[in-house]
Amino acid sequence: LSRMQHLPTLALASCFASAGFDGFEAPDRYAREFRNQILDFIVTNPPRFGVNWACAMDVAIRVANWLVAYDLIAASGIRFDDEFEGLFVASVKAHARHISANLEWSPTVRGNHYIANIVGLLFSSIYLPCDKETNMWLAFSISELISEVDYQFHEDGSNFEGSVCYHRLSAEMVTWASALIRN
Repeated sequence: LSRMQHLPTLALASCFASAGFDGFEAPDRYAREFRNQILDFIVTNPPRFGVNWACAMDVAIRVANWLVAYDLIAASGIRFDDEFEGLFVASVKAHARHISANLEWSPTVRGNHYIANIVGLLFSSIYLPCDKETNMWLAFSISELISEVDYQFHEDGSNFEGSVCYHRLSAEMVTWASALIRN
């Protein structure tokens, strides 16, 4: 649950509700639930403390899910209050700093964890206000993404880890990252 992989689906419900699809509650109902879950996580999981900060990959996946869900809710026309926005941005920055300080890179073996780290930094750096730190993360993540695709994927598109599940996960992360960079 701490990866918050359910939040984009919740956010899609807000989009469908805004579009007038049958069977959905008011769009702000889904946005309020998103806000509540984010605030609950922030309050009960201080940065770099506890099990939900033990693995940089989990931190990266969580922040990417937060940001995708946030964008979907914003696309449905909903805006959050300034207090929430401030806490949200501060937490996204804490996530990025944690990932940056705990990259799961190795000179001999690295895999989907490191790709997740790169993608989490990419999402964070694109969404956060531009400054020296976020610019550094952006340049680093784009450069590393290019290197890691060459390192982790074979010419035929298969993944060096030899696992269908890891191949799917890595390919999905690279696809999302490429779409984000392209836009």
